[in-house]
Amino acid sequence: MVIKEIRFPVDLSYGSTGGPGYRTDIAATASGHETAILAWSQARHQYQASFGPRTQAQLEQVLSLFHAVRGRGYGFRFKDWADFRSGAKESDPTATDQTLGTGDGATLTFQLQKTYSYSGETYVRTITKPVSGTTLVSIQDVTDPRWTVSTVTGIVTFSADITKTINAITQAAQGKITFTASHVLSVGHTFHVSGVVGMTQINGKRVTVTAIDSATQVTTDHNTSAYTAYSSAGTIHTIPQTSEAVKAGFEFDVPVRFETDVAQISLDAWLLGSVDLGLVEVRV
Repeated sequence: MVIKEIRFPVDLSYGSTGGPGYRTDIAATASGHETAILAWSQARHQYQASFGPRTQAQLEQVLSLFHAVRGRGYGFRFKDWADFRSGAKESDPTATDQTLGTGDGATLTFQLQKTYSYSGETYVRTITKPVSGTTLVSIQDVTDPRWTVSTVTGIVTFSADITKTINAITQAAQGKITFTASHVLSVGHTFHVSGVVGMTQINGKRVTVTAIDSATQVTTDHNTSAYTAYSSAGTIHTIPQTSEAVKAGFEFDVPVRFETDVAQISLDAWLLGSVDLGLVEVRV
């Protein structure tokens, strides 16, 4: 089904009822023993937008949306106030809320997802409709800026890899790294260090650029003062490397459609009315 990137009025979605649902078939024997057949491995959310009174202007918003999506014809976005953030509902998203996967030195795309855990059991939900401007991404728990996210698919795409050869690293509270050739790094960029001889303690670390010293040198946030002196070699990569965890935080909507082709809107008083509309999640 086609999803229109338009949103059910947020002030009206607050107060609706509903949540996740499954389809399970129960087969019972003559002795009363039961076998559960899980027809759906993924939850499907349903909501009932049934409330009143609302102002005429609010009802007209719903009516306009209903016409825009032609009843059940198209899907749209809905804010589930009970579950709309990657972390706790009362906390703003952070870049380490949810693990999306681990790097391999080549993969640039990662799907947003949210993991629900209870007593050792986990359920992973694919997130396809992040809210614009709310996503944060980290690599190895270090916030990284070199990515984009699709608010249509929920796919995070990292920028192309920047790789440079290291020529020197200072021993300092904010270690300076010099490269053999000009770099294209900016303040805030992060990179993974590997292959360094001498100052081996920095290998496997992801550091953040805090200042650009020259065309070939940057200052980092990494404290190298207690490390062994740099000897030679070393390489940096900006994209997620092998075993580096990619995490993200975000707010998200649920893709839904109306359950009916007939809008249940009533006018209960002058310029006041109520609405009763069922919504069902659209699998995308």
